[in-house]
Amino acid sequence: MSLATDITAFAGDTSDPSVHVAAEASLILSKVSEDALRQYAEAAAVTDNLGWSSSGYRIIEVSRGGYIAREASYEQVQRLSDTSSIHHARARDPRYYYVASGGSAKLFCLPEPDAQAPLRIVYVDKNPTVSASDDSVTGVPTEFRRLLVLGAARRVVQERIDARSIDDDSEMLSADIALRAQIDSLYKEEFAMRFGEEMSNRFDSHLRSTQ
Repeated sequence: MSLATDITAFAGDTSDPSVHVAAEASLILSKVSEDALRQYAEAAAVTDNLGWSSSGYRIIEVSRGGYIAREASYEQVQRLSDTSSIHHARARDPRYYYVASGGSAKLFCLPEPDAQAPLRIVYVDKNPTVSASDDSVTGVPTEFRRLLVLGAARRVVQERIDARSIDDDSEMLSADIALRAQIDSLYKEEFAMRFGEEMSNRFDSHLRSTQ
């Protein structure tokens, strides 16, 4: 069943809700654990050190020649590059770092990758292409589908509330406010189930930020 069909079941008739699905998908992808995302992630292989464009992606894992790379700050690069330093990045302990480039960012690694020891970057797109006519969103784990649907539904209803406030249609506005409260309750329950108590304790703040 399509996402749009399920969203309509909660929010009522609506035009294409893809923009709301996309917004909720980005939110979920920013909060889901790296372990949960790993099986839905993509991988890039890099054999040079020209920098891999990392903007718009959430990095799950970086490795070089089969060895996991640890992240380093740009300020550490000089000593990591110094072969006489005890902090020198080694083949069995590679390090990766980011460099700002023209308003975006690029990922580099030390020691530099090559054909014999390529850099492998595991990532997910933080802003995936979305169509509500599909039954899922690339990168979003299947167990988060209900949260995705509820989140998009509450955004759809909020959009109607905003429009009806302007039109001053008090009866329909009241109905949508009540519907929004019902969806919020379901969303809060699902949100807490998926992200645990710590996230749940900050849920009210999260709701206000997406209204």
